[in-house]
Amino acid sequence: MKHRRSIFLLLIITVVTLYCRVEFCYAAESSDITTRASTTATTAKTAGTAAELKALLTSSTDYTITLTADITISKKINIAGTKTIKGAGYKIIRNEGFTDARMLIVDAGSKLTLSDNLTVTGHRSKVESEAGIIKVESGGNLVVKDTVMINNNYSLSSGGGIYIKGTVTMSGGVITNSTCTGDGGGVYITSGGVFNMSGGSIYGNEAFLDGGGVAIASGGTF
Repeated sequence: MKHRRSIFLLLIITVVTLYCRVEFCYAAESSDITTRASTTATTAKTAGTAAELKALLTSSTDYTITLTADITISKKINIAGTKTIKGAGYKIIRNEGFTDARMLIVDAGSKLTLSDNLTVTGHRSKVESEAGIIKVESGGNLVVKDTVMINNNYSLSSGGGIYIKGTVTMSGGVITNSTCTGDGGGVYITSGGVFNMSGGSIYGNEAFLDGGGVAIASGGTF
C-alpha cells in the first residue's frame, strides 16, 4: 500500500511539474510575441497643418499619419525614420512661394509610404520649381500605393515627379501631368537608383530632353 501511495504521489508531482513548465513556456512566448509586435508597430497620428506634418515627418519616431485637411508646403521636408502618409482624400501642395528644390526628401535609412487616396501636387500653374516633387536619396525607400496621385509639377531640372537615387516601389497610383527641362518628366532614375513598378500608371508627362514618362541614367534600374 505504501509503495502504491509513493508511486501515486510521484505521478502527481511529475504532472504538476510538467504543467508549470508548459505554462512558463507559454507565458514567455506570449511575452516575446508582444515585445516583437510593439517594436514593429507605428504610432498613429493626424496632421492638418504644415507645421504638424513637418514635425511628424522629421521626427525619429515611426508614425502613420492621416491627413485631416489639404496641406500647403513652403519649405522642403526631410523624411526621417519610417513614415506612412494616408491621404484620406486630402492633398499635399507645393506653395506658390516655394523656394527650395524638392518638396519631400526621403533621406538615407528612411522609408516613406504614400497611401489611402493621397495627392501630392506641384501646383504647376503658380510655381516653376528647381526640381521635382519627391527626391529619394541613396539608401532611402519610397513606396507608392493604390489611390495615390503625384502630379502637376514643372521642374527646371530632371525628374518632374520623382527623382530616384535610392529605391522606389510602386504597386499602384498615378504619376501624371508633370514637365521637366531635363530628363524624365514623370520619373528620373540616376545611377544606382532602383524603380520597382508592379502596378499603377505613368502618363501625360513631358521632358524637354529624354523620357517623357521615365528616364534611366546609366547604372539605374527599372
